[in-house]
Amino acid sequence: MLGKFFFARFHNWPLPRIFLIQDLVIYILVWWVFDLKHVMYALIMSFVRAKALQTVYSFYSASKQCIIICEKADEINEVITKELGRGVTILDARGGYSNRTKKMVYVVVQNNEIVRLQEIVSSVEPNAFVTFSEIHTIFGNYKEHSYSF
Repeated sequence: MLGKFFFARFHNWPLPRIFLIQDLVIYILVWWVFDLKHVMYALIMSFVRAKALQTVYSFYSASKQCIIICEKADEINEVITKELGRGVTILDARGGYSNRTKKMVYVVVQNNEIVRLQEIVSSVEPNAFVTFSEIHTIFGNYKEHSYSF
């Protein structure tokens, strides 16, 4: 019940944080009724649970930015847009070593889409240079795609 209250008030907070605050409120009440020893053990377990939930939560909702250096950017863009439903940004690039003109494709995907993105790039241009990096915060027009199990 207390969790529903916090979730209704702070609906944009991550679930592990709501659980931790809910636990802290309950433990203050338990401390008032019982003793501090029982509350300390429960607090330790709450922090462990919150950390475990945060890890699972961040794995499933984590996104990565992908930079693809290639020559067939338009074809890669078309397949990514069609199959993954993701927007792509294409920039002009020049190789520092080869001094050749190339394209840089920038796209943000969820963890569950990385393998499919690698397959797409390999099928269109096997020699493309691809990097993935962690993203901590995303603002703007980005939608998380639900998992299908």
